[in-house]
Amino acid sequence: MKAINTGHYFEPVDEEEKITYELWKKIMIDAVTERASDIHLEPHRSDSAIRLRVDGTLREISRQSNDVLKALVRIIKKIGNLNPDIEALPQDGKIIFKTDKTDKAGDREKTFDFRISTFPTVFGEKIVLRILDPGRVEFALKEGLSYIGFSEDNLKLMESILSKPYGLVIFSGPAGSGKTTTAYSALAHLVRETKGMCNILSIEEPVEYILDGVNQTRVDSDGEFNYLSAMRAMMRQDPDVVFVAEVPDFPSAQMLLQAALTGHLILTQVNSSDAAQSIHSFFEMGVEPYLISMILEGVVSQRLARMICPKCKKEIPARKELIERIKDEVDNPENITHFYRGEGCKYCKDTGYRGRTGIYQVIPRNDELIDFLTRKPNPGEIRNEMDRLGIPSLRKMAIRKAVEGIITLEEALRCTWI
Repeated sequence: MKAINTGHYFEPVDEEEKITYELWKKIMIDAVTERASDIHLEPHRSDSAIRLRVDGTLREISRQSNDVLKALVRIIKKIGNLNPDIEALPQDGKIIFKTDKTDKAGDREKTFDFRISTFPTVFGEKIVLRILDPGRVEFALKEGLSYIGFSEDNLKLMESILSKPYGLVIFSGPAGSGKTTTAYSALAHLVRETKGMCNILSIEEPVEYILDGVNQTRVDSDGEFNYLSAMRAMMRQDPDVVFVAEVPDFPSAQMLLQAALTGHLILTQVNSSDAAQSIHSFFEMGVEPYLISMILEGVVSQRLARMICPKCKKEIPARKELIERIKDEVDNPENITHFYRGEGCKYCKDTGYRGRTGIYQVIPRNDELIDFLTRKPNPGEIRNEMDRLGIPSLRKMAIRKAVEGIITLEEALRCTWI
């Protein structure tokens, strides 16, 4: 196992540092073996906790003394090129981590990108490391939109939206709902479909993964090269498709919409509870409703739901009170006789869940909805109009996956609350 940063290996300077480094190596290997998305190192009053976020939930794997945690934090800072002597201010860094063939993480070398964030607390520094697995994303991009959870119906809708020559496409959802992976999958789809005949640019902070066929740039929201200045420069680069990871303010939104109006396909992300809120967020920034109605080609709202463990999956009867609860969200509720649940086993660490899948609401351009948006409705009014038009809700899409046995009904209801 190798932990490297900017091309050089880390070498412990003494025996104490070597012991701490070996512990850190074990934590990293355990994290990637367990498919963790984040590592949390948390100081408390009497001791410290080390936790992994797996399939969206945190799981404690170790308790250490506060002295051990301080030593771990110092090692991580050194590897990530942070200043070990600064403890009162947050710092950000990065570690490139490679596994050996002999590691339990797999039978071949793999590379992971650990994004470091330090945070001062009353008991010491807390560290969170976001784990990015380029190999997993590359596989998802290669397999296409269906791999990340799009149903056949939603896949056709998504492909139709992405085939438009210009307009605005919004990917919405709360933080951690998988919007970036979906947006990247859409970009990869466009690269494949256009066969190199399009100039595709992206503006991100930071660049999460490298995408072949996409010209990616990193901006600094607080610096001179921010989203607005990047978009101005981008328009002189003869783009066909542009992905903007965030729309921070009204000037940026204006620039984005102007690009869509002048013949460019614009993809962007909005942190929001659902599709209605993401549309309304442009109104809140001061964008005139008629502009949105002119260029909006599609909205994708999404969540991530834990999948039932395939090793301990079992059928359970559909109780009448459950059917009553969801009857307005399903077709022919009287035909539902059972759902599924994981009993818990070694494979899923007795959780009953293994892996996650996307829950998607894909809304293509709808003339009646577009006309309604010119009235500058609030999010609740937009949701009601979507219901009236028969647009399937995010909850309905989640319950459909519960009926199919992909997720539990409890998980469907949990992950789609508004």
